[in-house]
Amino acid sequence: MIQSKFSIKDLENLSGIKAHTIRIWEKRYDLLNPKRTDTNIRYYDLEDLKQLLNTSFLLKHKYKISKIAKLELTEIQDIIKNLNQKDNSYQGVLNELKIAMLDFDENTLYQIHHKYTQQLGFEELCEKIYLPFLKLIGILWHAQTISIAHEHFINHFIHKKILVETEKISLVNHQEFCQKTLDKNKQQYILFLPDNELHDLGLLYLNYLLCKKNKNVIYLGNSIMSKELHKAINENTGNILISYFTVKPENEELNDFFTEFDKEIQQKYSNTKLIVIAPNKIDYVNPKLLTSDQKIYNNTLQALEYINTL
Repeated sequence: MIQSKFSIKDLENLSGIKAHTIRIWEKRYDLLNPKRTDTNIRYYDLEDLKQLLNTSFLLKHKYKISKIAKLELTEIQDIIKNLNQKDNSYQGVLNELKIAMLDFDENTLYQIHHKYTQQLGFEELCEKIYLPFLKLIGILWHAQTISIAHEHFINHFIHKKILVETEKISLVNHQEFCQKTLDKNKQQYILFLPDNELHDLGLLYLNYLLCKKNKNVIYLGNSIMSKELHKAINENTGNILISYFTVKPENEELNDFFTEFDKEIQQKYSNTKLIVIAPNKIDYVNPKLLTSDQKIYNNTLQALEYINTL
């Protein structure tokens, strides 16, 4: 069922505007039109959410709330359309993605993907829009503003797009590969997610970037235990093991992960390095506990800068 009822706390989480401020705007400017259930519980609908997201966007572009409240919907849409062309924060398109996700509107997702692929290119679309949006929906999910169904819906869409672009590159690489002699000593990149980690979009995108650079990539996917990595390691060449932490390991288990990984893998194979990308977890890791062959980064681009030096 498409979500059509929102609490004021939901509106706060989705728009970034405090509930107290929303109430003031309702009374002073008649900005929203809250309804009540049969049991007299106050709620807002999807149109209220759209209005609030539009308001939030215009406020960030120096419009005053008193002026916004007087604008007709068509006027707001025209202003936002013009501002979107100059908005380097892409807040407008992020709002569109929120609405499409809540409405399970795949058609709008396709329109957004096509438009910004044409304008920015696939990589810029991922880095400036998709990855920030995925980080945002993680926050919304933890705040119980969206359901697991919403998260899976948007994840599946982006998942498909990354795989399509990766396949294009793989076909080109395969054609080139068939014309060359196999280099068994080429450094390999082993991509994996730790045990019980299922969120693979960040790792899939990194796989795409490495394939584009024609690296020797072994993609193992989600929920891989350290003991399984032994089977993928090549003792005759360098091994760069790369992981992406979204939910697992738990924050209090992060330091133990690096210690155990060193004991289980790196002390047994001297030709291995570990790179971890952990956007929401890096502050929980004690850098003093990391070995010289273990690195942790806040985002994919930082990790790539290091990878390019190897």
